[in-house]
Amino acid sequence: MGLVVLEEAYGRYQAYAIQAEFQATVAQLQQDANATIQTRAAGQPQHDYSNMPALKECQVTQTHDSLDGTNMLFPVQQGHHVQVIVMDVGPDQAYHMCRRSVQPNSATNSTTTTNDVQKNIKNVGWYPKEFLKEIER
Repeated sequence: MGLVVLEEAYGRYQAYAIQAEFQATVAQLQQDANATIQTRAAGQPQHDYSNMPALKECQVTQTHDSLDGTNMLFPVQQGHHVQVIVMDVGPDQAYHMCRRSVQPNSATNSTTTTNDVQKNIKNVGWYPKEFLKEIER
């Protein structure tokens, strides 16, 4: 009978330990999610891509209104130049992480301003590889 009581107590202890570990994991995930939400709300990229070297420069060949998701480089117009800083990202590696290139008539588009955040302008983001044409240097 003593063994049965010990087994039952040990089983309860294990269940408690598993529940405590689960709650700690959920709390950490929530903390990470909150930090991500705050970072995105502030208009800052999750990582600092500003000093990463460009792997190549591309011209945007196509645009579409649906390319306005949370990770997308937005807004972009056909003919804009972008710098590819990370290749093959996102679902099926169908995107490149791009940074806006400084356009001849727009010397201020390389930095994010408060107005950019309010207008949902992102200076770093994903863009579909199939809509980019590499510019020969």
